[in-house]
Amino acid sequence: MVEFTSDIPSEILTLLLDIGRDLGIDPLGSTESEAYFLQLLRTAPDDPSALPVYLRGAMERDFPIMETYPRWLQGAEWPFREGRPLCFVGQLEAAVKRDGCLRRIAFYIFWNPKTGESETIQQHD
Repeated sequence: MVEFTSDIPSEILTLLLDIGRDLGIDPLGSTESEAYFLQLLRTAPDDPSALPVYLRGAMERDFPIMETYPRWLQGAEWPFREGRPLCFVGQLEAAVKRDGCLRRIAFYIFWNPKTGESETIQQHD
């Protein structure tokens, strides 16, 4: 059995997961994501009652979107470059009938405003 560990304190991780579920962000979705959140927590207020508002505001600011947040078919896979989340442009979904089964596929398009490069994440059910 593999044990899960994170440097993010468990009570804060629960809060991040709750906020992230609303925004399509997984704080533990990648090593880059966890590193981003560990860095963010270094600037967080000491007052526990101010933490939810601070974290939601930072996540909404730092995970830019063109219009809406992604609706992931599987787990969130938000890409990062140089420690920063890329901008979510949008998603394209399709349904494909294969071997008598209807399967969904989605393409999530992200953009790096610094370089102009884009990245596509593909998921299916």
